[in-house]
Amino acid sequence: MNKKIIVFFHIYNTDLIDEYLFYLNNIKQSNYNFDLYISICHEVVTENILLTLHNFHNNVFITECENRGADIGGFFSTLRNFDIDTRNYCACMYLHTKKSKQYGDSGIYWRRSLLNDTLISYKLVNFCVENITNNGIIASNKCITRIGRSFYDNEQSLYNSLCTILNIPETPNGYFVAGTIFWMNMKILDIIIKSSITCNNFDTKFAHSGLLEHGFERIFGTISEYLNLPVLGINLNITNKIYKLKFCPFKTDHMLYTTITINTDISLPNEDEIYIKYIIKKKFIHKY
Repeated sequence: MNKKIIVFFHIYNTDLIDEYLFYLNNIKQSNYNFDLYISICHEVVTENILLTLHNFHNNVFITECENRGADIGGFFSTLRNFDIDTRNYCACMYLHTKKSKQYGDSGIYWRRSLLNDTLISYKLVNFCVENITNNGIIASNKCITRIGRSFYDNEQSLYNSLCTILNIPETPNGYFVAGTIFWMNMKILDIIIKSSITCNNFDTKFAHSGLLEHGFERIFGTISEYLNLPVLGINLNITNKIYKLKFCPFKTDHMLYTTITINTDISLPNEDEIYIKYIIKKKFIHKY
């Protein structure tokens, strides 16, 4: 088995970089080497940011791009800027600096759920990479829903058009990772790379729904279904209280149950850690 991981990381909210490097450091401590492909919008990039990213890891490849198509547009900017051979990697991690300001404080917990349940320790990184070979996507079970119930505005028609372009069947009963942070099988990435889609297919305008990138977010799960690869949800039992509550009222039929023990308290780089725990306890308690 190839021992290298590929990580795609789109940056727009630069104030979150330290938080994401905290999680990426757990990949550095895992059993696997990795290449880090970063897309960052022209309007937010600085020399200090570039220096921080290059100092973090030796194998960093940075694309400065237009703010077009949000993280999906940045992802395609990277794909079309580099000649990536999927045969060199055993697993892919898809990341972006997610803020979801429209959801207020719950958006912060949403981001933390996506990150914690896939990257909170090097043990979890090892577990996900070892299990991705026979599966399509591994993500936080709190954030997995059915594609068909997740559409807003004209997203379904955009999704249908993308399925036609990729020559894959529509699967409204398939799975979608709300928030789009997950581990991905290399066969899915291979199909995307071979498509005709580029960052120029996406618009420079921004909206919380109804754009091409929102249709494309559902495509990852559809390709997984097309390849007969399950979408799996991670449910963790960790000593930190942040894991005892649920965020999204959705449930996948496919589950990976695992217990990972962390002996010391999880320390996040942001000073709002205690505040987030308060929010989770008092305001955003959702049950399946």
